[in-house]
Amino acid sequence: MLPYNHPSRPNVDAPLTDTQVTNWLAYRQAYKDEMDRWMDDNNVDAVVYPGFISDLYDNDSDGNLLPGSDRGTNVPTSNVGLPTAILPVGTNPDGDSISMQIVGRAWDDAHVLGYGYALEQQTHGQQTPRDAPPLTYEAGVTPRPVVIDHPAPPATVVTAPAPTPPAVKKPVAKPTLTVRVGAIAKVSKGAIRLALRNAGTAEVTGTVTVRTKLGKRTVVLGGAKVSVVRKHLGTIVVKLSAKVRKELGKRTVVFATTTWKLKGATGGKATKQAKVTI
Repeated sequence: MLPYNHPSRPNVDAPLTDTQVTNWLAYRQAYKDEMDRWMDDNNVDAVVYPGFISDLYDNDSDGNLLPGSDRGTNVPTSNVGLPTAILPVGTNPDGDSISMQIVGRAWDDAHVLGYGYALEQQTHGQQTPRDAPPLTYEAGVTPRPVVIDHPAPPATVVTAPAPTPPAVKKPVAKPTLTVRVGAIAKVSKGAIRLALRNAGTAEVTGTVTVRTKLGKRTVVLGGAKVSVVRKHLGTIVVKLSAKVRKELGKRTVVFATTTWKLKGATGGKATKQAKVTI
């Protein structure tokens, strides 16, 4: 019997822990192995014993507290995994029904059922109680239909859902892509011309700033706005102020660094293809 199967056991409401389950399964397996060894050593096919050891029956009482049943004798039962058959075999001297139990090896259910059938054919011990005779069978009688009264379902109150407010579209900020490109720039007619190829699927806008080194100083040559439509090669003209032209003096070629700050479709390739041309 499992520890939590009987109300006389303490802590019946507490489930077994993993360790307790493991230990119980190990106990069951060890019991079956020991039963196999004992039956092999003694050439036993099955164990047969009386179902009750006393005329004082415990059917209406706490079965594990009185000695009337087999469970009080610590004999092997199906609780440890051994197949068990219980059969009525007649009455005792007091006229009370008695039974026999047959226990076999683990997984030997078929043989145990066969032994039980053979014993049943020899004893025909099924008893019919005098105060509850068997019911007579009346052919052709139609039983009355069974009518089940179902309780009325509770009233369902349908509440109209609250109106859903319109979704507010938040402006999506276009990512700013910054790329610095170095190139040899030729000053022509007081301006520098740059080319930007937009290979993306949306217009690219932003600014470009051109710087150069004059000795140890970094000089901003100028800047311009950028606007190149999709899949197009645009030309950006950066005009040089009189002050810048004076600082450049007679230089016609300088090494310039262009800084592009562009906004366009995410994943656009325009900035990666930005280049400076003469």
